[in-house]
Amino acid sequence: MTGGTLDSGQDERHGREERANLGLTVFEPIDLHRLAEEYGIPIYCLADLADEQARAAVAYFSQDGSQRWSAALIPIGSARLIIENDTHAPVRRRPALAMSSATIFSSTRSAR
Repeated sequence: MTGGTLDSGQDERHGREERANLGLTVFEPIDLHRLAEEYGIPIYCLADLADEQARAAVAYFSQDGSQRWSAALIPIGSARLIIENDTHAPVRRRPALAMSSATIFSSTRSAR
């Protein structure tokens, strides 16, 4: 951001840098899981969290509450992780994952 507005030139440069770091051309799709891994951000599927203590929450968010979300960015202190709702098709999860990832990457980038 520059003066409270988006700087599309800076965003484009950042996108090109990230693609180059991943060995991708401008037209190749970004693997969001790989990009998150490069930043040290774990991504978990909701089903991966189904232990004894989280059973009720996992049941709710994968059944009755599943239509409310496709991915969630979870802050834990200064760390972040992303949880994907694996009851949704990948085509629905990808935009939500991209939005969660962009939040992290833009704040990480501005801190550099």
